[in-house]
Amino acid sequence: HRLMKNIIRLKKRFPYMVCVFITLSSCHPEKQDNTVRAEAIVNKYLHAIGGYEALQSIQSIIRVGTYIEPAYQLIMPARTINKRPNKRMIGFLEGPVAEGYDGQQTWELIEGELKITDTINHPHAVAASKRGAEFDESFIDAAKKNHRITYMGDSILEQKKVSILQVVLNDGWVKKYYFDQQTGLLIAYKKAMPIHARGNAVESITYVSGYTRVNGVLFPLDIIERNTNTGKLMSASFMDSIVVNPEIDDSIFRVPLISKKSTKS
Repeated sequence: HRLMKNIIRLKKRFPYMVCVFITLSSCHPEKQDNTVRAEAIVNKYLHAIGGYEALQSIQSIIRVGTYIEPAYQLIMPARTINKRPNKRMIGFLEGPVAEGYDGQQTWELIEGELKITDTINHPHAVAASKRGAEFDESFIDAAKKNHRITYMGDSILEQKKVSILQVVLNDGWVKKYYFDQQTGLLIAYKKAMPIHARGNAVESITYVSGYTRVNGVLFPLDIIERNTNTGKLMSASFMDSIVVNPEIDDSIFRVPLISKKSTKS
């Protein structure tokens, strides 16, 4: 009682100073409530997929399935290779098309022509590759990555009650994540970016489903991206297999050596 009386007295005389010494709930209860709610959503998700430790034990992933992109009339078997913390290579199993990010440099290989993208001429393309190569979702260990998470409220999506988290990445880019309130699993995320890093930003919502457990961790098999304004299908990936912790040499992510002349943009 004496402590509370002294706090009240201090607040009357030095209201700003009290904010430094007492808990956030006394000065900004809504901020603390938002943080607590956001952390609870992330923790529920991690528990649902198998736990933080199980997820962190996975250092590399190879996904094989079918990739669909109607705008380019693509329906092809594809393979995606990821390695912590931010290396990625995507390639079609039929045809000489691939792209990669080795943690520093972005490259594309199409029909034998190599395109290397640098941060000076195409900073947005490199930034997009870096985001796409992020091993875990952006809301995991957000503080360590200097990302900011905000609980945006509840809604209904695909006839499910969902909780919404907004993540502002350390480069200012924004994503919104939608979590099934019943299962805790991620069911969709929304973003706005240029298609293949070209042109104006297009807002899309990507639905994830068909979770399967691999080495104790749940991964979605079906990933479907649609234009939020038109509802048109932009891309889809249907995984046939997921292998975790395979031995992967870093050279697979580096700019490939080819005989034909490469271009740098």
